[in-house]
Amino acid sequence: GGPATHFISLPISDPALISQLAEVQAAVEKESPWYTPGLIAQKKLHLSLAILHCPDQAVLQRAILELGTVEARLREVLSTQPRVEVQGLGTFKHSVLWAGMKGGGALQEAAMVLQEAMERAGALHGKREELKAHVTLMKTSFFSATERKTAAGYSLAAPTQWMQKFGAASFGTQQVTGIALCAMKSSPDGGYVTEHWLPLGGGGSGLAAWSALPSVVTWSGPQVALQLKGQASRGGKGAVKVGVKLEFLASGKVEVMINVRDI
Repeated sequence: GGPATHFISLPISDPALISQLAEVQAAVEKESPWYTPGLIAQKKLHLSLAILHCPDQAVLQRAILELGTVEARLREVLSTQPRVEVQGLGTFKHSVLWAGMKGGGALQEAAMVLQEAMERAGALHGKREELKAHVTLMKTSFFSATERKTAAGYSLAAPTQWMQKFGAASFGTQQVTGIALCAMKSSPDGGYVTEHWLPLGGGGSGLAAWSALPSVVTWSGPQVALQLKGQASRGGKGAVKVGVKLEFLASGKVEVMINVRDI
């Protein structure tokens, strides 16, 4: 039980695709301004693959470690669909406006692999469910009470020029370079806080994925030291603990110390 706290997704990062989706949002804002408060920021556009409940750091770390165990399987599944096409618009219960996916069989399978892994980690929110592949563009759940009251007299199902124009349009494609485990809170740059990034765009050697724990910053006279502790995957070959310490010296030089050891 408990509320959703994190999610695993394919972030939307292709500039041309983002531009096309932003055009849809601009059209919605112009013709249906009462939906403006619910529009999703461009840096938050994503395709959800699993919703998580991680009430503490221990559960979050179990989820991250479990991700490493299915990395090879995810690479295998998603190699059949290296790009996904975003096409058409739809709505959920007149409260969510989304852009759909064309095809998506590989994403569906990847979502099930991820949900099973998160279930093993005790981090899955709710039950496993079939992926309804979509990119959310607007959610009325973000409305304040006043904004919800303003929009109450309108329906997403009502005919609009923007739905007529974009309802069946192809918006572009997104390359599947990796998946992100994010917290449901905003980062300073306006996106989501990424707890873990798992690259899936080929390769398989080196420190492929990084998960940072809370940073420690210390001051000692003119020196500033930044310490990062976390863990990284090695292309499906297990995980290692990583420590990085940067000292910014008064002379202007930066000393970097990296410590890597097997878990």
